[in-house]
Amino acid sequence: MKIKLEQNLKNLDNVDLKQNVEGVEKPITLKDICVNALMLQLEGDAQEGSSKASRYALGVKLYNLKEEADLTVEEISEIKKRVGKVPQYGPLIVGQCFNMLEGK
Repeated sequence: MKIKLEQNLKNLDNVDLKQNVEGVEKPITLKDICVNALMLQLEGDAQEGSSKASRYALGVKLYNLKEEADLTVEEISEIKKRVGKVPQYGPLIVGQCFNMLEGK
């Protein structure tokens, strides 16, 4: 499934959510959230190297793409699982990411 990575996340007033990157404010994108979720080691995660390596490979794949990713159902499922597990991501972030990953 093709997913547009550069979609901006919004607040409830439909204004772009922003992050500070090296002193410059920029919109938070689906790509930012997905890559971060894949790279974090979260409580309850498998400790074996193969699990970490596969998350790393998917994170690098997304990071290196500019506009669009062609993802398998399994990759989308893994990303959604990871995004949903990050404690700092509340319903505003998770809900939007899930919708974007489902093509809504």
